[in-house]
Amino acid sequence: MESEKSPQMSKRKTFTNFLRKVFFIPIDYFARLFMKWGIHPNHLTVFGLIGTIIGAYFIAQGKFTLGGFILLLMGPFDALDGALARLMEEKDPFGPMLDSITDRYIEIFIYGGLIYYYSINENITYVLLSFLALSGSMMVSYSRAKAESLGVDVKVGIFTRVERFLIIVPSIFFSIPHIGLWILAIGSNFTAMRRVLYTQKHLRNNTNGEK
Repeated sequence: MESEKSPQMSKRKTFTNFLRKVFFIPIDYFARLFMKWGIHPNHLTVFGLIGTIIGAYFIAQGKFTLGGFILLLMGPFDALDGALARLMEEKDPFGPMLDSITDRYIEIFIYGGLIYYYSINENITYVLLSFLALSGSMMVSYSRAKAESLGVDVKVGIFTRVERFLIIVPSIFFSIPHIGLWILAIGSNFTAMRRVLYTQKHLRNNTNGEK
């Protein structure tokens, strides 16, 4: 589920918004079906996390195709819980927090599975690469959250959570996770730094404008 954004923040068009429009019909259909069955949005959120943990377990065992397939199945639940919450007009503030925390844990488990696999195979290069990709992913999300707490809409960069998922999960599924890791280790950290600089510039412009 997603927290409500201010009108200023909702103006920006993102790849995530594009995907929501493209897949609106199937997402809306299944969301209404789940609502009919009496399923709560938080249940979908937790189910997606549990499924990811199972997928990460197989990744840690080197069964990349199976683990990647499970992760691909879990992906849509990230959109379904938000769609279901909107249909139910869910106002519980805990929902968005649970969703946000779960998103972070999902990435941690995915990269954790890769780190474990490369560790037991004594591939220190890919252990470090996985660590850099995970660190960059966390900082992309944190830099946005921190910027928004300062009143800055900072949806810049192409390595948002959806893009990261669409890079790392297919690369795992096709048993080439190292390719996804190289892309994300560089790209996600670049996006995080870009957001920091964007926020700095925005805040300085506002400060100068108030003088």
